[in-house]
Amino acid sequence: MILATFEHDGAEKIGTVDVRAQTVLPLAQRYRALHGKDNPDFASMLALIRGGEPAMDAARRTMEGGAEHAVPLASVKLLSPVPIPEQVREFSVYEQHVRDAPMMSAKAKARFLGTEPDPAMLNRPLEPFLRDLRVI
Repeated sequence: MILATFEHDGAEKIGTVDVRAQTVLPLAQRYRALHGKDNPDFASMLALIRGGEPAMDAARRTMEGGAEHAVPLASVKLLSPVPIPEQVREFSVYEQHVRDAPMMSAKAKARFLGTEPDPAMLNRPLEPFLRDLRVI
């Protein structure tokens, strides 16, 4: 199952992509047609992820035999799978991590090659780099 977030008819939707048929099946629309009500797990990709395995099972059941609700892939605008993520993690903002990274890399490389680490890498000044990170 290939999941996608897309824009169609001016609305953001989630659905499943059928590569062979070059179509996308809007899950919320198909679910509503089958059950006469909305499934909150199909409101967004984040809602589907939060719904866990029960939501994924519902998506699998919903997509079965749904060709009549599928729309041509060329008629939709594909969006980022999770357009507004709850978290973005950037570990280089931790100064100690940045300070240690070249040293640990040099030690690992030396261990792999069976040599001694390059002293220049072990004592590399990173202050200019760290100063730039503070701007982010």
